Order: sequence, then structure tokens, then C-alpha cells
Amino acid sequence: MLNKKIEYFVTLAECLSFTQAAAVHSVSQTAISQYIASLEGKLQVRLFNRNAHSVSLTDAGQFFYERVNFMLRYDKNTKKRLIAIAEQYRGHVKVGIGMYESRHTEDFFSRFLIAHPEIKVDIFQYPYGALTEKLKSGELDVILANVLCEHAFAKEDILSRPMFEAYNYLVADRAIAAKYPQGDAVSMLRGECLITNCEDTGPNSMDMLRQMLLREFGVVPERFAQTDCAIAVISSISFSSSHSRSSTPKPRSPIWSASK
Repeated sequence: MLNKKIEYFVTLAECLSFTQAAAVHSVSQTAISQYIASLEGKLQVRLFNRNAHSVSLTDAGQFFYERVNFMLRYDKNTKKRLIAIAEQYRGHVKVGIGMYESRHTEDFFSRFLIAHPEIKVDIFQYPYGALTEKLKSGELDVILANVLCEHAFAKEDILSRPMFEAYNYLVADRAIAAKYPQGDAVSMLRGECLITNCEDTGPNSMDMLRQMLLREFGVVPERFAQTDCAIAVISSISFSSSHSRSSTPKPRSPIWSASK
């Protein structure tokens, strides 16, 4: 297992401040400085350029940072595998994902199944409203969904973790987009009919969309057209790839996982 103090180097390489690195690890700046000097002595190479005003990585330091990061991930994964072997993790997990999460989670599930072949995983896809209800009822053990789903539960009833972030885009036909200044989402929202696949109720409801648009853009379109969730996902992907362009993205939507 790696020496815990190697994290001093990683933190300093990322923040480039001895003061901040010391604060992160609750040690003195002297302790950080002495460790870096000792590390450079053992490697017989300078890892940082430093003067009274700035700290920066040398080429060797950048290379070492990338290698250490890889080793830390490998070290962490090794510990997890050892624990899994020792405790003989087994079982059957029912996972629910939302309409947009599958493209971001394929690699995650592939790695999980390789690491834990003794665990059976069934994956189901539902609209967000159904996901929260099925987690409440026990039909699902874990859900991966938009962070808005978190509001459907009391904080003490679930454990939640952020997984990744994704952008929401306004997608328009080229002829329509050409009528507005580049990136002027507000004018487009005011002047056009917004087609959405929001659900009637639940975390991904029309009411939620109106609140988000009002909060982020200060405007709610006068005209909406609501479509079926699954069909809209397929249509938007096809339309976006061949006949359209995307305008200014809306703020990122955090994706999170939750379990009972």
C-alpha cells in the first residue's frame, strides 16, 4: 500500500499552494515542505518550481503527478477488492435509472460487474416519478436519477451520492436558430414553442420546468408542447445529430444515486 504522505504531493500539485495543502491535511507548511524536499531527494529530481510568489510543477513533476494518481486509484481499488473477497459480497441488486442516465452509466456498471462477478445486477429504466415511487416501495434497491428526485424523500430516509454532471441544451432547427443572436436563449424561449418531455407530475414535471426556466432565465415560454418521455429521447438524439444545432446550454443538472 502507498505511503499516506504521497497525498501531500498530490494536493500540492493540484492547488499549487503550500498554505492550502497544509490546511487540507491539517499539518504545518513546514511538514509539507520537508516531505516534498525529501521526496525530491529520493527521486533525485525537482518536482516543483518555487519562489517567493508562486509554485508550479516541473515537467518531471507533471509526469510524476499523473503516475501517482494512477497508482492511488489502483491502490484504492485493490483495497476494495480485498474487502469484497474477505466479506464475500454476494446478492442481487435491482437498480433503476432515469431516461437520460444510461449513456453515462454503461462504463460504471461494466467495471462494477467485472469487480464483483458474484453480485447479480438487474437494471430497469423508468420516468423519474416512477423511480422515486419504486424506491419508496422497495421494488428498487438503488436509483440513478436527476438530483431533483432527492426532494421526493426525507433526508433521513436515503443515502445519496453525486455521480456526474450533464448539460441540458435547447435544440432548434437551423432556420429557427438563425432568427436569434447566437446564444440568446431568452429570446428564443419567448418567441418559440418549447417542446419538452417533462412528465405530468413528479421531480421532472412541467411545474418544475417552469420554475427552473423562471429562475435561470427570468422567462417562461407562452407556448409548450409536451411529448412522451421515451419517444422524445430517441427523437432528440436523431434530430440533433442530423438536422439541428444546439444553442446556449442550460445550467448543469447534477446526477446522483440514492439507496434506501
